[in-house]
Amino acid sequence: MLKGYTRPRTPRGTSSLAPDGGACVAYFAEWQFATDAAYCPFIFVDQDTALMRGLAQGWPKQIGSVWITRLSPGFERGINVRYSPERERGKHDRPAVHELVQLRSRNVQFSPIWAGDASMEILDHPTLELADLRPVSVGAGCRFSFAFTVDDVAPLRDLRRSS
Repeated sequence: MLKGYTRPRTPRGTSSLAPDGGACVAYFAEWQFATDAAYCPFIFVDQDTALMRGLAQGWPKQIGSVWITRLSPGFERGINVRYSPERERGKHDRPAVHELVQLRSRNVQFSPIWAGDASMEILDHPTLELADLRPVSVGAGCRFSFAFTVDDVAPLRDLRRSS
């Protein structure tokens, strides 16, 4: 069961951007184009506009310092969890919004893809549960540019009914 007052909600609940008070680039994917959907548990951005657009669409974005040495695959049909806690005291465990949504994208474009050797290191963090996502092995790395427009989401499931 995922815990936490706000996103990102995690098994231990210590990664929340804003804590309850009364009681997370780690952005990577193994992308094989074998599915219509993907899920990303942590994303760090360095601009307010990127943060707010992501939160509205269900991406678990947090402000951070972002340094890119290689481009990562995109999620043009990503599955996101939109979550907004109930703010009334005593109702924090009953979110106002808790749903799965899928991005509706258009104008998808890829550059040529280059592949090669890769390594990855995920460092410990005092509150984010990033270490739980450390890979067992890294097969290869890819570099390419990816662009798409997302201006809609499709609701898939209201998770308030299944919790």
